[in-house]
Amino acid sequence: MKDLPYHLKKDVDNELRKHNYHYLPTLRALQNNKKLNRRKTKRTSPLKQRDLDDIFIKELCYVGMEVQIKEHLVKKEENKRRAFLWAKKNGQLKECPCCYDDEVLEEDMDTCSADDTHKVCNTCIRR
Repeated sequence: MKDLPYHLKKDVDNELRKHNYHYLPTLRALQNNKKLNRRKTKRTSPLKQRDLDDIFIKELCYVGMEVQIKEHLVKKEENKRRAFLWAKKNGQLKECPCCYDDEVLEEDMDTCSADDTHKVCNTCIRR
């Protein structure tokens, strides 16, 4: 309710029901629907953390840190791209013995459980 201070409780409850009680999709739907922003006074009673369940708290934390998380993922992808280009330039790319992809970073490969020398790419492991 802190994130939606001008929304009516019944509107919030209806949207929660529509989104199977998931906070993030409900928050986005309510923020995008300006017709539901009808309270004249701001809601002042904050929620108590001890009253919330774990999944809701995780969603709440994600909403608060969404921008930082997305920035981190973009930086991580950029670093991976740079590492790939550096490894390609220096001949450090490996070949997967399963799918024969010859442009795999060492860090994108993992060992077989029986033998530490037999490495396959993470894509083959997922299959």
